[in-house]
Order: sequence, then structure tokens, then C-alpha cells
Amino acid sequence: MDNIVDNRTVLIGRTLSNALWQYARLKEMLECPAQQSWYFQKGIESRQKALEKFAATFESFRNDVNSDNLDMLLTEKIELETHLAKFHEKGGPHSFMQAVGYGAIINKLGYTHCLLRLKSRFGKLAPLSYYLKHPKAMEELTTLDYG
Repeated sequence: MDNIVDNRTVLIGRTLSNALWQYARLKEMLECPAQQSWYFQKGIESRQKALEKFAATFESFRNDVNSDNLDMLLTEKIELETHLAKFHEKGGPHSFMQAVGYGAIINKLGYTHCLLRLKSRFGKLAPLSYYLKHPKAMEELTTLDYG
């Protein structure tokens, strides 16, 4: 059980890191489109949409980290672990719908673990623009160990 949740937590943490790095890289490329390849220039509109998607992903994480307090996250973690333990007491999920519910609990628990790590390490996350202006802060956020 812990291994599955730990793997999910790492994957979610990498999603945050990837969104931040991809946003920074793509923003820099879009600031000088004439210096990019012909192929890049033909897809400017789709790249703008990708930039917005990366920003939205980061903002979603940021909002969740900044809006919850540590006690709320710990309470949620305990509740999710209790639900997961009930599945294991019964020998795991026995139907498709139970498996879907089990998977949802694993995902939510992984996300909660990720939020706990971010919250306990940083307290609050700064806006995206802050990390673009402060490479050390960006590196610290994106190299956080989620495992």
C-alpha cells in the first residue's frame, strides 16, 4: 500500500516540477519567436495554449498548498488512510466500482502527501512569476524529494 502511494506522490510531485520547468522554457521561447524554428513559429497558437495549461497546473497546486493548513491536510491524510485500511481488511477491492474507488483514494492520498511535503517545506508557494525571477527558489521547489 505504502509503495503505491509513494509512487503516486512522486508522480504528482514530478507533474508540478515539469509544469514549472516547461512553463519557463516555453515562455522564454515565445518571447523571441523569430529565433525559433519554422515549425515552432507555425504552432505559436498551440504553444500559447500549452503555456496557459502549464500555468494553470502550477496555480492549481499553489492554490491547494496555500489554501489548506497543515492540520487540515493531516486530518485528510488520516481519513484517506483509514478508508484504504478498510479496503485491505476486506482483502482489497472485489468489483470494478470498488477498484475505481480504491484508485481514487490512492490518487487523493498521493496528492495529499505531495501537498504535505510542499506545505511543510515552504509554508506557502509564491506566484509563478516569482520562480521565474528567482532561479534558486525555482530549483529548490523543483528538486524537492517527494519519495
